Amino acid sequence: MTDEVMLNDASLDESRAVAVYEITAPDESTAPDESIAPDESTTLNESTVLNETTAPGESTEGTSQKKIEANRRNARLSTGPKSPEGKKIVAGNARKHGLLARNLVIASGDGAEDQEEFDNLMAEMRDYYKPLGIAEDLLVQELVNSIWRTARALRCERGEIMLGSTMSTEEPTLSEVEVSMIAQQPHNEGRETLRATSRGLTYLLERIEQAKDDVATVGSVRPDNSRWLSLYLEGYWEDGSNKRALLTALEKHTQELNRLKLETEERELQQRNARLDSSAIPSRETLDRIHRYETANVRHRYKVEARLERLQAQRKENAKAMGHPAAMMKARASNFTEQSQ
Repeated sequence: MTDEVMLNDASLDESRAVAVYEITAPDESTAPDESIAPDESTTLNESTVLNETTAPGESTEGTSQKKIEANRRNARLSTGPKSPEGKKIVAGNARKHGLLARNLVIASGDGAEDQEEFDNLMAEMRDYYKPLGIAEDLLVQELVNSIWRTARALRCERGEIMLGSTMSTEEPTLSEVEVSMIAQQPHNEGRETLRATSRGLTYLLERIEQAKDDVATVGSVRPDNSRWLSLYLEGYWEDGSNKRALLTALEKHTQELNRLKLETEERELQQRNARLDSSAIPSRETLDRIHRYETANVRHRYKVEARLERLQAQRKENAKAMGHPAAMMKARASNFTEQSQ
């Protein structure tokens, strides 16, 4: 039996040459157990493909298999750093070399982000994918960047909800400006304005307490208080002849206004809770902005994941093909075809 090896030097350069083995049918006169030596004119044989450093007297097949097994064992042992310190150092490699992660994390200002959190995420993703070579590592970095942007979108949504649910804090009673504005309204409208809110009712109760102090001190309501009460409360408050009657009338209004205040506070609490519930979803404008941002980001992440999986699968296939010459040459031809396209 004779072996013939042909190299197509005319169409491929030396680095991309594909060895083609052409094996003829065995000669009928050759004994089944007869040893066969390769043709001396063979320019590329199996021992050259599998192991160029085969020691003299050692079989090519045995040496290649041992080397393959050793490589596999080493690959299982090489899983990257285990300690948090080691992972942090590895995670900083991208920034140290000025690659994709250098300008992503906001390092200053009120919206500064946590660089250590980003580095830990990078280390965990590298530990998961175990990239080999710059091409795979860049794809892992793109995945980390995309996940970081998704976290930003969630923070944006949370911020919008918090802004919408933050209620303005008001003083428990009316300010002087508000009292002045009510005084400019017609008396009937001013009376309704005061009774419409718990703050207005609190102000009314404060004026009644002042009137009670007047009666207890001087026996009647002071002129300025009596005129104000005549406008915004029912009754006649200028008569100082009957101190007990004044106190009884003022107490009656106090009880009525306290009851009305409790009802008003309950209604205001329900309205406040309703506004909080309605702010649980951001505005349409905010949702559209987040949706456009995150849709593009996730779409890009899916593409990067697919590219990384294809690249790693091809690398593993090539490593597996090293154990079989024909499969190895097929992988080389496949790689050359992809590069040509």
